[in-house]
Amino acid sequence: MPFVRWAIVVLMALAVLVLGIYVNDQFGFTRAALGGGGQQNKPLHRVHELHGVVNASIDLHLDIPTILVQQGLYQKDSVANEYGAIAAYWDDSISNNTNGTTAERTVYGPCYAYRDRQINWKKAIARYKADHEPWYNDDRRSRLNPSDLQGYCRPGFLIIGAGKCGTSSLYHYIASHPKVLPASQKQIHYFKYHMHEPLKWYYNHFPSTESLLAAGALMSGEASPGYLPYPDVVIDMKRSMPMPRLLAIGRNPIERSYSSYKYNYVTPTGTYLSKGKNPNIKGQQPIEYYQQFLYSFEDMMKAELAVLKECFAPESEPQKQSKKRWGHVPWIRNEYERRQQNNLPPLIDLDGFCYGGKVSKEVLRKQWAHLVEEQPDKFILDRNLHLTQALIGRSLYLFPLEWWYAAFPSEHVYFVCTEELKDFTGESMNGVGRFLGLPRYDNFSEVVQRGAYNVGGHRGYDHEVSWKEVQAEQQQHDDIPLSKEFRKELEDFLRPYNERLFEMTGRRCDW
Repeated sequence: MPFVRWAIVVLMALAVLVLGIYVNDQFGFTRAALGGGGQQNKPLHRVHELHGVVNASIDLHLDIPTILVQQGLYQKDSVANEYGAIAAYWDDSISNNTNGTTAERTVYGPCYAYRDRQINWKKAIARYKADHEPWYNDDRRSRLNPSDLQGYCRPGFLIIGAGKCGTSSLYHYIASHPKVLPASQKQIHYFKYHMHEPLKWYYNHFPSTESLLAAGALMSGEASPGYLPYPDVVIDMKRSMPMPRLLAIGRNPIERSYSSYKYNYVTPTGTYLSKGKNPNIKGQQPIEYYQQFLYSFEDMMKAELAVLKECFAPESEPQKQSKKRWGHVPWIRNEYERRQQNNLPPLIDLDGFCYGGKVSKEVLRKQWAHLVEEQPDKFILDRNLHLTQALIGRSLYLFPLEWWYAAFPSEHVYFVCTEELKDFTGESMNGVGRFLGLPRYDNFSEVVQRGAYNVGGHRGYDHEVSWKEVQAEQQQHDDIPLSKEFRKELEDFLRPYNERLFEMTGRRCDW
């Protein structure tokens, strides 16, 4: 009889185990949902549990619910692409910052699993297949219990700039990959303008855990070109986001400067004056009429170049101010020391200290003092000064990127030449995908050939413009209005900084 009772117990245990596996396969339920206690336990495939900041080893993607593998959304034994690269947070050594909390985490790649919710994965998969649109967490949840990140996903990539270099096109091309889901908006700028919000608020802009996994995706991401120039953004991101992949993009510096001149100075100032905002200038005229009241591109560039030459001189005051302002941060202090020991130029907070502030109501920056004196009838709008003052500075990609390369592993930062976005073969975009850990996507060629985004003025980040339209608009405009002599001076000034950029990034652009 004892043997019979023992056999019955064993059979009942086996029955419960089989039932549990079946339910997990069909619905992705946790054992907690089946009565195994209040704490979420592991589904059939292993997950990593993180307490605070922990390194946890996983067998590639084997933390994914079984049904998602069975449905072909993820490969059986690897999430590595053809080159062995693995997307952010899917690798076998994950460092996870939980923003100070010690609450237990269970994660699926970049996403936090649910502890108190049962997911019907078949229903979720069907929902995504129906319209191929991701869904996001309820915005009202993002400020409740900030440390509870269950159901939220971290971005796998961030495009950090530079502005007017094609960040919108790069973002949309990446988002076209079947293993990538878009954020709820392209530019979030959390680390620049919204750090008063909890990290959970930021993650709310990316697809939910259920949505991302039901789509079979590896990542989502965003593009905020305002991130690139600012050391405080680098510091905050390094503290909050340990392992994303960072993309920077740069365009021919003179072309970028001229684009910014038109976009951030000519167009908004002409629009402002046309509304009769200045009592000394007649309103309600065509935009072209107001060009006579604006400083020329060469005037603005010459004025800024003089300031930058002072800023980059050895032992300049802006260099000293940069070190004083940021040198207390341990990793930045170490970088200053490394550069000094190797006889390298110091880090410079170009935006923070090279341009200064307002001199007077009429002279908005010191670099424009002589312009105001010599051409008092010209006008600079007291808006977007951080962009208008730095037509050249924002085209010197080396200086802000040095902070990013000091903060993050070089293998996690990738520099894209804007010209590569016109590669209709799709190979340049597959190079970006390779860096991100995405599998090869043959349709990149078709996506790129359709057109570019946010070009030809204020059309919007999501507006696609055909290459035929882009070419027609470019032909309507004159060449960049610079004298031959000044262009040579400018090119000579830019050349050594471009060379340092290429050496640091390991990539060379055709400029």
